[in-house]
Amino acid sequence: ESTIDMLNAIKNNLKDYDGLYMASAPVDFKVKNYSENKIKKSDSLSIELIENPDILKSLRENFKNKLFVGFALETKNGEQNALLKLKQKELDYIVLNMIESDFNPMGNKENKVVIYNKSGLKIGEFEGKKDLVAEWIVKTTLKIEEIW
Repeated sequence: ESTIDMLNAIKNNLKDYDGLYMASAPVDFKVKNYSENKIKKSDSLSIELIENPDILKSLRENFKNKLFVGFALETKNGEQNALLKLKQKELDYIVLNMIESDFNPMGNKENKVVIYNKSGLKIGEFEGKKDLVAEWIVKTTLKIEEIW
């Protein structure tokens, strides 16, 4: 139900796996003071946000020997932002998808992605139906020819 729930669930189970593909994340911020009660119109209203924990960064601190693949959905400065995330979160790979004026992967049956390795080198790009993109990402990051 929350970012902390997601972080704890992954942390408790990741020991049984070789790595993590973190294709999505919950929201970056949450409301600082959550109210269980209805807020009346007559009440003074001000919403203050606080940062949620960074799941990938938190997990990487405890699982240095696992494969970590992160994703960056960007609207501008895609390569720059993806490479920054790759470094800050100490990822093995980052997969960049861009929302562009002529293409939006959200709600689309297709996607186009670029993968960078931990050195920041672009190791490939692929465009196609999302299931084929996902298969290509796994094959590329695991460096294998065939999965099935």
